[in-house]
Amino acid sequence: MRTWIYLLAIGTLFWTCSNTASRKDAVLEGLSLDAERASNVDITYSDSAQLQVRIRGPVMINYLEQSQQRQEFPAGIRVDFYNPSGRVSSVLTAKMATRYDSRGIVILQDSVVWQSAEQQRLETSELIWNEADEKVYNNKFLVATTPRDTIFGKGFTANQNFTDIAIIGTDGRLKVQSLE
Repeated sequence: MRTWIYLLAIGTLFWTCSNTASRKDAVLEGLSLDAERASNVDITYSDSAQLQVRIRGPVMINYLEQSQQRQEFPAGIRVDFYNPSGRVSSVLTAKMATRYDSRGIVILQDSVVWQSAEQQRLETSELIWNEADEKVYNNKFLVATTPRDTIFGKGFTANQNFTDIAIIGTDGRLKVQSLE
């Protein structure tokens, strides 16, 4: 009986040390114990077996805490949007992104670039995507370019497909067919 008590005590000691070591590693990495870390993430979303969106990033941290559930891409993100024929219609990149589950909001930050297949381009420091409203917006400086025009703005709103864009506080060069 005494041998079993010693073995149980030693086993508990090893489990406690092991558990403490994993907690220590998590703290040293700056991660909460309520977080999961994934490398080389590749997520695809489809609707009715048709590819809609592909999200890739070198690192994703999934925070599981109920009040703060979110996914972070601290080392960058690339989002490919697909048209009904299965071709990439636009690409969105940023150096950092966070998706807040409870709010249905995605915030992309630092060197945000949206590029369409038609060579339309939007560059800004931050972009907010409201998934429920299917709207994309910000109130930051931006540069929008097409093969012919360059527009500067102090914010914008758009649908999530970027087919209907309104730029706030515009300035820039536009080619005009006629002055009439």
